[in-house]
Amino acid sequence: MIKRLADYYYNTGLTYARKNEISAAIEKLLQSLALSRENINALNLLGLCFYRMGEYEKANKFWRESLLIEGTDNPASYYLAELEKERAVLKDLINYIQPLIAGKKYKKALRIIKKVGNISLSSISINCISDGRISFSRISAGSIINWLKKKSIKNNTSNFNTNNVKFLNYVGVLYRLSGKRKHAEEFWKKSLAIDRTNKQALDYITIRGL
Repeated sequence: MIKRLADYYYNTGLTYARKNEISAAIEKLLQSLALSRENINALNLLGLCFYRMGEYEKANKFWRESLLIEGTDNPASYYLAELEKERAVLKDLINYIQPLIAGKKYKKALRIIKKVGNISLSSISINCISDGRISFSRISAGSIINWLKKKSIKNNTSNFNTNNVKFLNYVGVLYRLSGKRKHAEEFWKKSLAIDRTNKQALDYITIRGL
């Protein structure tokens, strides 16, 4: 009975994830794991969902837990290896732009984000789960510096390929702070394309005073 219910929550979570309702998927997957903690598929899928949300520490936690249960022939080992590469890139990027944001140089920070964003920080699809391998972009942390040395890229939001709810919302706020409401809404809508019920993105769009 308990296993059947755990499987029901897992399958419901998978359905939500494939419909780009990541917040709802996370809720169901956590319910599944509360009943059956050793469900590797649920752990891996939950890690992928948190990855899409930009919650890298949580993704890391569930993938590592999955590996403790099954250390061989587990796609979680691949996810973790690729996640470390991406975390290094984002860490360097955030460290680079934080002083600019503190100094309210939002437009300059956005130009830097645009340069890195054109490399495509991630291109992960929930629908690829059954393949056991996810296509992450392969970027070394040092590539950021090389891109920063190149000629500025024309400011066109359609070239920004990052699929990460947290980061897209963050960039949207930067655009809003720089006085570009329409550009900000483009990024919040991209966030909602990943997670249709994302409360933060919905709040940003509906609160006109932001």
